[in-house]
Amino acid sequence: YGIETREELVRKSEELAARLGFDGMSFLNLSVADSITSPSLPEQIDVVTALHACDTATDDAIHFALAKQARFIVLVPCCQA
Repeated sequence: YGIETREELVRKSEELAARLGFDGMSFLNLSVADSITSPSLPEQIDVVTALHACDTATDDAIHFALAKQARFIVLVPCCQA
């Protein structure tokens, strides 16, 4: 699952996954806060990653990972905020 608030990036990600035959990937136009309670995601997630997580995205990813009882968390915070 990929979570992104920018619709254009969701669409491009879906197109790229389809072109490469990655049928098991899905992308959702949601904020991290909304994704915690979204029925589109399972109640538990094994691995949460947030690469170059800007502003509060690192904190949001940690909150999501804890709420979804992630077994592993891989975070790379933003260098600017």
